[in-house]
Amino acid sequence: MKNKITKILIFSVALFILTVFFVGLNKDPRYKTKNLTGNTIKNFELTSFNSNEKINQEDFKKSKYTLINFWASWCSPCRKEHPFLLKLNKLENLKIIGINFKDKKNNASDFLSELGNPYHI
Repeated sequence: MKNKITKILIFSVALFILTVFFVGLNKDPRYKTKNLTGNTIKNFELTSFNSNEKINQEDFKKSKYTLINFWASWCSPCRKEHPFLLKLNKLENLKIIGINFKDKKNNASDFLSELGNPYHI
């Protein structure tokens, strides 16, 4: 009887581990923004990267066009798009606001020092 319970317990644990493994394989690890596109941003406040200056929705109204770019030093697509942001920075009617996402401040500072800072804020 004891041997039968041990076999059932081992089988149950193995089945649980395999189930968790296969569920994990089917989960998409990418952060998707599809459902966020077109939504209005209301009443927010962020702290500036280089100072304690507060940034809010009024800062977005100071320019004809505003580009909000979420970026991180660990993000390889961010490195690829960075030269384009540096070029866009030269446009007069466009303000680029960079929001550093899930990053360490020293890594983000090194990223901007190495590649240049295209952000107005």
